[in-house]
Amino acid sequence: MGRNMKGIHVLLGTSLLVIGFILAFGNLSAEPTSKSDNYRFFVPLITKPMAELPGDPVRGRHLFTSPTIGPNNAPGCIACHSLELQVVIVGPSMFGVATRAEYTILGLSGEQYLRQSIVEPDAYIVTGFNGGFMYSNYGNDLTGKDVDDLVSFLMTLR
Repeated sequence: MGRNMKGIHVLLGTSLLVIGFILAFGNLSAEPTSKSDNYRFFVPLITKPMAELPGDPVRGRHLFTSPTIGPNNAPGCIACHSLELQVVIVGPSMFGVATRAEYTILGLSGEQYLRQSIVEPDAYIVTGFNGGFMYSNYGNDLTGKDVDDLVSFLMTLR
């Protein structure tokens, strides 16, 4: 009976540890909310190595930091999004966005999440921010290469 009780205590202790970990840390990566409320908490989808992303991160950084982008002079990303930790201009800071993006929405890689957030800005709203503020025509105003380059740049922000 002593062995069985020890096994039960180990199982119970392990279960409580796992539950405590989930309660303490499970929601840290669920910053953005989805219309479907699908969150990815622990294991990100495997994203492509930087060398395999289709865009040019150097050109993407240039696009991100330009005051206007695209043929219709859409506002540049930097007008609303900081690259510094906890610096909010209008939208959320992009500091560490690649890491957050990988853990945000179940079924989407970080690359897919960022791409959709650019071309369909109200698809996922980051907690603490309101929808309807981000320029909504990037999907029409930017070329596929522009979006690829922006995503490649954002994927460097870990």
